[in-house]
Amino acid sequence: MEKIKALGLPFWLAGSRTEAEHLQQALEQGGAGIQVGTAFALCRESGLDDTLKQSLIQKVMDGSIEVFTDPVASPTGFPFKVVQLEGTLSEDASFYAERGRMCNLGYLRTVYAKEDGTLGYRCASESVEAYVNKGGTRAEAEGRKWAMRGVAPR
Repeated sequence: MEKIKALGLPFWLAGSRTEAEHLQQALEQGGAGIQVGTAFALCRESGLDDTLKQSLIQKVMDGSIEVFTDPVASPTGFPFKVVQLEGTLSEDASFYAERGRMCNLGYLRTVYAKEDGTLGYRCASESVEAYVNKGGTRAEAEGRKWAMRGVAPR
């Protein structure tokens, strides 16, 4: 934690941080807060299909499901939880290869300076070639999953 604090940047703690005291602990350790993912993914208001939510909860309860922390799936660069749930994209790697890469979520784009001094935007989920042409690295873009709003995955 000391090395993270020494960076002088805000940071959030995540992973099984569900109680008020977890927030207090994060703040005491120098964090800006806690990150909550699973609770929001499974809440009534989430966009996740209710049948999938119930199936996921049941499989977690009986210990028959695998949750993988994919270090590169998210275009944000942060680890991304992938649930290995039957009937979802988690079991269809060919889907990502066939669909073509796209990032139409403005908040996932990062600003970069073009050669002419103007600003441009890039997203690690756009095509690897486009990302590299905008000054990103191949390693930053490879393995990223789709980041598209309003497009059904199948």
